[in-house]
Amino acid sequence: MATKTKAGEKIEASAPQQGLADRAHQLLLRRASVVAYGSKISAPLAMLASGLGVDAAQVEQALAANPQLFTREERGGQVYFGIEKPGLRSARVTDWKPEHDLANRLNPDAIAISPEESRLMTAEFARRAAANKAARLAAEQEQLRLEQEAMRAMQSAAAAQVGGESDLFTPYTLPEVALTDLYEPIVEQPAPEEQVAATLARPNTIFTISVNGSDQQVDLSAPLDEIIAQYRPAFAELLRAALTEDFRFVNFAEQWYLDDLVERFSKGDLRRIKDYLAETNEALSDRTFLTDLFNKRPSDPDYETYRFSLNYRLLKEKKEFEFVGVEDERLWLPTNSTIIHQKRKASEIGQDYRYLDEPALAESGDNVSGSGDKRKLEHTLTYYEYENGLLPLDRAAQEFFPPPVLDDQRAAVFRFESPQLYVTYLAELRFPSPNRGGYLVGLDEFYQNLVPGAVFSIEATARPNVYTITYNRLATQQEERLLQFDERRNRYVFRPVLFNVQSDPGMLLSEARFPRLEGLHRLEESERKRPELVTSRAFEVVGNPVERDSSTAYWALLDDLFPAVNIQRPFSRAYLRAILTSSQYPYFSADPEGGDSYYYDPTKK
Repeated sequence: MATKTKAGEKIEASAPQQGLADRAHQLLLRRASVVAYGSKISAPLAMLASGLGVDAAQVEQALAANPQLFTREERGGQVYFGIEKPGLRSARVTDWKPEHDLANRLNPDAIAISPEESRLMTAEFARRAAANKAARLAAEQEQLRLEQEAMRAMQSAAAAQVGGESDLFTPYTLPEVALTDLYEPIVEQPAPEEQVAATLARPNTIFTISVNGSDQQVDLSAPLDEIIAQYRPAFAELLRAALTEDFRFVNFAEQWYLDDLVERFSKGDLRRIKDYLAETNEALSDRTFLTDLFNKRPSDPDYETYRFSLNYRLLKEKKEFEFVGVEDERLWLPTNSTIIHQKRKASEIGQDYRYLDEPALAESGDNVSGSGDKRKLEHTLTYYEYENGLLPLDRAAQEFFPPPVLDDQRAAVFRFESPQLYVTYLAELRFPSPNRGGYLVGLDEFYQNLVPGAVFSIEATARPNVYTITYNRLATQQEERLLQFDERRNRYVFRPVLFNVQSDPGMLLSEARFPRLEGLHRLEESERKRPELVTSRAFEVVGNPVERDSSTAYWALLDDLFPAVNIQRPFSRAYLRAILTSSQYPYFSADPEGGDSYYYDPTKK
């Protein structure tokens, strides 16, 4: 009776021996994992008997009954039984034919040549090409000669008709070309002196470009550095216009990328950013988003691409995100969110500073010094600014603070650090818009350490959105009765104040200087919006009554009027002077004796 192993091998023996042989075969196959295909697998008889748990004689009898499957050999006094590991035999190529060689397939008639024969054949090919080119030039020369003869004949006929000679036609002859010059050109380099002379003799090249509808002449013969320094804005405008019209490019501010290189962000990514902003309740930078939410580091090779892509995508979501950053410090807030609380509405403050839209009225007595991260702005505080925590974006402030990054940017968030108070303040710079002036809001807590008329300074740092704000402390404290607003009584009163801050004496609203400000009421909003009415009220409380033209008028210096008008609403000196000298308000007039003093005559209203 015969049976088969799991591998398909036939086993000849009695039933008990068949099972024993099959188990021995399986035991040997377990050693096959470390043996190559087709190799022999063997094991001592004693090991097989121990592994099968039977007598060695029974194992030997069962395996010896199947010599076609098991091999027996003796090594070192021990009996070994083995099998061959099943596998595929490697195929050997025995039917190769020479007609499949590359040379036989491409050109069966090819003949090998020597290197010398190869050089001769190459030279012959070059000679034939040069001869063909010379023949073509000769044919063109002959054609030109025939055309010139025909032209002379026509010229002679025309001259005969007019009764004279004509030399309007000048024959042209093609240059003679040597055969060797066609394939072995010889170029003679001019001497250095000749090159310099040729460069100096080169005529100026004038190129006309059109920028914003106006033509501009560019001299391209000038050195490259001079051209870039002089015409950089014009070239930048042309390049910007060209990139804008090309749909393949996208931009964020002055950065441009190919649209195909911009990374895509899902709605889930944008939702994570919005939730993160709501959780922190402050303006966060693009670097913070990349680090905390997208696990990106500045050392990553695609970091800048991700940064541009993130800002570009957030800018597209105007209903969800608002850009409030500056160049190289790109900050974002949720749209319509408020992190700076104001006492007045933003629209009212913007209307108050509307005069700053006119450059002639936006002049400032502030001093700006230094450049770069060494810039410094010194400012004298007015009562209106003190009460509302504001700083006007006048000419000096516009020079000091960075401009908006985007054309439609509404605001920028800054951080002011006070090393004297160990406090950091968040402030928001509102950029000018149509019919509204610009201003900085959020310094009301810092102003509580000052008094109206105090002088403080703001200094730039290495970070474009971080500034240092300081003031000069006096060695001893001063006590003055200064103007303050009594919320309960709804009027202005004088109260004793101790302060040790350097101040401008001309801007201090003290009782000794302006006693008639005591008990002054705030103007109604409709009255406060009229600068001429605010000015007339200031005349009544700081001016001196005088008899003029049979009526009672008020006379005051501009230096006295300026701190008084800034109680109710903001003024610059130029703005106040423009109102006092305007023909629209005939009840104001300049003092004929000069001295920057003015009259107010209520009877002329």
